[in-house]
Amino acid sequence: MKLANYLWNNYLGGSDLHRPFGDEAILDGVGFFIEENTTKYWDVLAEALKNLSSNGSTQIELSATPKCHHPDKYLGAAIQTRLFDHVQVRFYSERCYQYDRSFDAMKCGWDEWIADDEVDKVFVGVTASTEEEGYVEAHHLMDNFLINAVNSTKFGVSWCGTSTLTITSRTMKRSMSGILWFKLLLLHES
Repeated sequence: MKLANYLWNNYLGGSDLHRPFGDEAILDGVGFFIEENTTKYWDVLAEALKNLSSNGSTQIELSATPKCHHPDKYLGAAIQTRLFDHVQVRFYSERCYQYDRSFDAMKCGWDEWIADDEVDKVFVGVTASTEEEGYVEAHHLMDNFLINAVNSTKFGVSWCGTSTLTITSRTMKRSMSGILWFKLLLLHES
């Protein structure tokens, strides 16, 4: 697949004469953050990237950031391949399982994602913007939701299983508790 080869040779473990970040910068993962358009070929891309990784010297991580509905409309087929190292479910910005002065719906969505046999690790994605639908104060999230979610064997990393996302009209900024656990290649991070 051309796209997988392009990503591999320009950003990951391959080689190309004109690597955008130079020869020294080798990313170790690809994040699938698909908002709309098509459900086709994300599974094929994931498989091609994992095959390139297993044949090369660089092992990569694949992550998926689906919307909160399970299964995700756009990434569902790709997630079912079991090629993703983890998923980060977006519990914000649309009416589904987001926080709405109660954690009941969010807990229901969480239960659906951790029950999925094709998903080994699940991260909780919440917005950092008070203007975004589904915003929840960090201490409420910790005291009323994460306190139970961390008990799941599928909770990403017990001390670093959440990320917060702020989107403005032109930029996207991702701030995370703890370490950076994946590199987003398909999105511009600033």
